[in-house]
Amino acid sequence: MAELNPKDLLLSHRLDFQQVTSLLAPYGFQEIKKADTNLLLIANEPLEKQLLSEIIKEFLDCMARSPNPDQALNFFERFSRATYSKIQFFTYLKASPYTLELLAKLFGSSPFLSEILIRNPTYLYWIADPQTLEQDKPKTVLIRELSVTLRPLHSQERKLEVLCLFKRRELLRIGVRDLLKKSSVEETTIALSTLAEVLIQKTYEICDQSLQHRYG
Repeated sequence: MAELNPKDLLLSHRLDFQQVTSLLAPYGFQEIKKADTNLLLIANEPLEKQLLSEIIKEFLDCMARSPNPDQALNFFERFSRATYSKIQFFTYLKASPYTLELLAKLFGSSPFLSEILIRNPTYLYWIADPQTLEQDKPKTVLIRELSVTLRPLHSQERKLEVLCLFKRRELLRIGVRDLLKKSSVEETTIALSTLAEVLIQKTYEICDQSLQHRYG
Protein backbone atom coordinates (compact mmCIF):
# COMPACT_ATOMS: atom_id res chain seq x y z
CA MET A 1 0.00 0.00 0.00
CA ALA A 2 1.33 3.45 -0.92
CA GLU A 3 2.42 5.71 1.92
CA LEU A 4 -0.27 8.13 3.02
CA ASN A 5 0.12 11.80 2.15
CA PRO A 6 -1.75 14.82 3.60
CA LYS A 7 -3.15 15.40 0.10
CA ASP A 8 -5.09 12.16 0.53
CA LEU A 9 -7.28 13.94 3.08
CA LEU A 10 -8.74 15.95 0.20
CA LEU A 11 -8.25 13.77 -2.86
CA SER A 12 -8.83 10.22 -1.64
CA HIS A 13 -12.29 8.74 -1.02
CA ARG A 14 -11.05 5.56 0.64
CA LEU A 15 -9.50 6.67 3.91
CA ASP A 16 -10.78 5.00 7.06
CA PHE A 17 -10.83 6.72 10.45
CA GLN A 18 -7.51 5.19 11.51
CA GLN A 19 -5.80 6.51 8.39
CA VAL A 20 -7.33 9.96 8.85
CA THR A 21 -6.14 9.95 12.46
CA SER A 22 -2.61 9.01 11.43
CA LEU A 23 -2.56 12.00 9.06
CA LEU A 24 -4.14 14.61 11.35
CA ALA A 25 -2.98 13.69 14.86
CA PRO A 26 0.67 14.71 14.25
CA TYR A 27 -0.55 18.28 13.65
CA GLY A 28 -2.05 18.56 17.12
CA PHE A 29 -5.72 18.01 16.30
CA GLN A 30 -7.72 16.48 19.14
CA GLU A 31 -11.13 16.32 17.45
CA ILE A 32 -10.09 14.21 14.48
CA LYS A 33 -13.54 13.57 13.02
CA LYS A 34 -14.47 17.26 13.18
CA ALA A 35 -11.11 18.30 11.70
CA ASP A 36 -11.61 15.89 8.80
CA THR A 37 -15.13 17.21 8.24
CA ASN A 38 -13.87 20.80 8.33
CA LEU A 39 -11.27 20.07 5.66
CA LEU A 40 -13.91 18.57 3.39
CA LEU A 41 -16.20 21.57 3.98
CA ILE A 42 -13.39 24.04 3.29
CA ALA A 43 -12.81 22.44 -0.10
CA ASN A 44 -15.88 20.59 -1.34
CA GLU A 45 -15.62 21.20 -5.08
CA PRO A 46 -13.04 19.46 -7.34
CA LEU A 47 -11.08 22.62 -8.18
CA GLU A 48 -11.16 23.77 -4.55
CA LYS A 49 -9.80 20.39 -3.46
CA GLN A 50 -7.04 20.54 -6.04
CA LEU A 51 -5.97 24.06 -5.08
CA LEU A 52 -6.01 23.39 -1.34
CA SER A 53 -4.17 20.10 -1.82
CA GLU A 54 -1.30 22.04 -3.38
CA ILE A 55 -0.69 23.83 -0.05
CA ILE A 56 -2.15 21.25 2.36
CA LYS A 57 1.22 20.44 3.99
CA GLU A 58 1.94 24.13 4.64
CA PHE A 59 -1.69 24.61 5.71
CA LEU A 60 -1.53 21.85 8.32
CA ASP A 61 1.91 23.01 9.50
CA CYS A 62 0.45 26.47 10.16
CA MET A 63 -2.49 24.97 12.05
CA ALA A 64 -0.06 22.93 14.15
CA ARG A 65 1.88 26.07 15.09
CA SER A 66 -1.26 27.91 16.17
CA PRO A 67 -2.14 27.92 19.89
CA ASN A 68 -5.23 25.78 19.24
CA PRO A 69 -5.27 23.79 15.96
CA ASP A 70 -8.87 22.61 16.35
CA GLN A 71 -10.17 26.12 16.99
CA ALA A 72 -8.05 27.53 14.17
CA LEU A 73 -9.48 25.02 11.69
CA ASN A 74 -13.05 25.65 12.87
CA PHE A 75 -12.73 29.39 12.29
CA PHE A 76 -10.88 28.84 9.01
CA GLU A 77 -13.80 26.77 7.73
CA ARG A 78 -16.25 29.53 8.66
CA PHE A 79 -14.05 32.18 7.08
CA SER A 80 -13.72 30.20 3.84
CA ARG A 81 -17.52 30.18 3.57
CA ALA A 82 -17.61 33.95 4.07
CA THR A 83 -15.17 34.68 1.25
CA TYR A 84 -16.42 35.82 -2.13
CA SER A 85 -14.58 33.02 -3.95
CA LYS A 86 -12.77 30.05 -2.42
CA ILE A 87 -10.84 29.60 -5.65
CA GLN A 88 -9.52 33.14 -5.42
CA PHE A 89 -8.88 32.74 -1.69
CA PHE A 90 -6.82 29.54 -2.02
CA THR A 91 -4.87 31.01 -4.94
CA TYR A 92 -4.07 34.03 -2.78
CA LEU A 93 -2.91 31.85 0.13
CA LYS A 94 -0.64 29.86 -2.17
CA ALA A 95 1.05 33.10 -3.21
CA SER A 96 1.18 34.46 0.35
CA PRO A 97 2.46 31.98 2.98
CA TYR A 98 2.62 34.92 5.41
CA THR A 99 -1.15 35.35 5.21
CA LEU A 100 -1.74 31.66 5.82
CA GLU A 101 0.46 31.80 8.92
CA LEU A 102 -1.31 34.96 10.10
CA LEU A 103 -4.76 33.42 9.73
CA ALA A 104 -3.78 30.25 11.59
CA LYS A 105 -2.38 32.28 14.49
CA LEU A 106 -5.36 34.63 14.62
CA PHE A 107 -7.99 31.89 14.38
CA GLY A 108 -6.18 29.74 16.94
CA SER A 109 -5.72 32.60 19.41
CA SER A 110 -8.71 34.94 19.45
CA PRO A 111 -12.39 34.10 18.90
CA PHE A 112 -13.15 37.84 19.18
CA LEU A 113 -10.80 38.86 16.34
CA SER A 114 -11.84 35.80 14.33
CA GLU A 115 -15.50 36.87 14.46
CA ILE A 116 -14.59 40.36 13.24
CA LEU A 117 -12.72 38.93 10.26
CA ILE A 118 -15.45 36.42 9.42
CA ARG A 119 -18.07 39.20 9.46
CA ASN A 120 -15.81 41.37 7.30
CA PRO A 121 -13.78 38.99 5.07
CA THR A 122 -12.44 41.76 2.83
CA TYR A 123 -10.45 43.05 5.80
CA LEU A 124 -8.08 40.12 5.20
CA TYR A 125 -6.20 41.84 2.39
CA TRP A 126 -5.90 45.01 4.45
CA ILE A 127 -4.69 43.29 7.62
CA ALA A 128 -2.27 41.06 5.64
CA ASP A 129 -0.52 44.14 4.26
CA PRO A 130 2.61 44.55 6.46
CA GLN A 131 2.28 48.34 6.23
CA THR A 132 -1.08 48.14 8.02
CA LEU A 133 0.62 46.67 11.08
CA GLU A 134 3.94 48.50 10.88
CA GLN A 135 3.09 51.36 13.25
CA ASP A 136 0.25 52.32 15.51
CA LYS A 137 -1.94 55.27 14.56
CA PRO A 138 -1.93 58.46 16.62
CA LYS A 139 -5.22 60.13 17.46
CA THR A 140 -4.82 62.72 14.70
CA VAL A 141 -4.54 60.01 12.04
CA LEU A 142 -7.61 58.16 13.31
CA ILE A 143 -9.65 61.37 13.31
CA ARG A 144 -8.49 62.27 9.81
CA GLU A 145 -9.25 58.82 8.37
CA LEU A 146 -12.66 58.70 9.99
CA SER A 147 -13.53 62.25 8.95
CA VAL A 148 -12.67 61.51 5.32
CA THR A 149 -14.83 58.38 5.41
CA LEU A 150 -17.80 60.16 6.98
CA ARG A 151 -17.67 63.34 4.91
CA PRO A 152 -19.68 62.12 1.87
CA LEU A 153 -22.42 60.66 4.09
CA HIS A 154 -25.55 62.55 5.08
CA SER A 155 -27.84 60.33 7.14
CA GLN A 156 -27.15 59.80 10.83
CA GLU A 157 -27.97 56.11 10.47
CA ARG A 158 -25.40 55.59 7.73
CA LYS A 159 -22.74 57.57 9.60
CA LEU A 160 -23.22 55.49 12.76
CA GLU A 161 -23.08 52.31 10.68
CA VAL A 162 -19.76 53.38 9.15
CA LEU A 163 -18.54 54.29 12.63
CA CYS A 164 -19.19 50.69 13.75
CA LEU A 165 -17.32 49.32 10.73
CA PHE A 166 -14.40 51.62 11.47
CA LYS A 167 -14.37 50.42 15.08
CA ARG A 168 -14.27 46.76 14.05
CA ARG A 169 -11.52 47.33 11.53
CA GLU A 170 -9.35 49.24 14.00
CA LEU A 171 -9.95 46.71 16.77
CA LEU A 172 -8.77 44.02 14.36
CA ARG A 173 -5.64 46.01 13.51
CA ILE A 174 -4.82 46.71 17.17
CA GLY A 175 -5.53 43.11 18.16
CA VAL A 176 -3.37 41.61 15.43
CA ARG A 177 -0.51 43.97 16.27
CA ASP A 178 -0.72 42.73 19.85
CA LEU A 179 -1.00 39.10 18.71
CA LEU A 180 2.14 39.41 16.57
CA LYS A 181 4.03 41.19 19.38
CA LYS A 182 4.35 44.34 17.30
CA SER A 183 3.15 46.37 20.26
CA SER A 184 3.64 46.06 24.01
CA VAL A 185 0.78 45.62 26.48
CA GLU A 186 1.08 49.29 27.38
CA GLU A 187 1.02 50.37 23.73
CA THR A 188 -2.01 48.18 23.05
CA THR A 189 -3.85 49.65 26.03
CA ILE A 190 -3.08 53.19 24.86
CA ALA A 191 -4.20 52.34 21.31
CA LEU A 192 -7.53 50.98 22.56
CA SER A 193 -8.04 54.03 24.76
CA THR A 194 -7.25 56.38 21.87
CA LEU A 195 -9.67 54.56 19.58
CA ALA A 196 -12.40 54.80 22.23
CA GLU A 197 -11.83 58.56 22.59
CA VAL A 198 -12.08 59.10 18.84
CA LEU A 199 -15.25 57.00 18.54
CA ILE A 200 -16.94 58.83 21.43
CA GLN A 201 -15.97 62.20 19.98
CA LYS A 202 -17.27 61.33 16.51
CA THR A 203 -20.48 59.80 17.88
CA TYR A 204 -21.16 63.01 19.79
CA GLU A 205 -20.49 65.11 16.68
CA ILE A 206 -22.80 62.98 14.54
CA CYS A 207 -25.65 63.12 17.06
CA ASP A 208 -25.13 66.85 17.68
CA GLN A 209 -25.24 67.60 13.94
CA SER A 210 -28.41 65.56 13.59
CA LEU A 211 -30.12 67.40 16.46
CA GLN A 212 -29.08 70.78 15.12
CA HIS A 213 -30.38 69.88 11.68
CA ARG A 214 -33.68 68.72 13.13
CA TYR A 215 -34.32 71.37 15.78
CA GLY A 216 -31.95 74.21 14.81
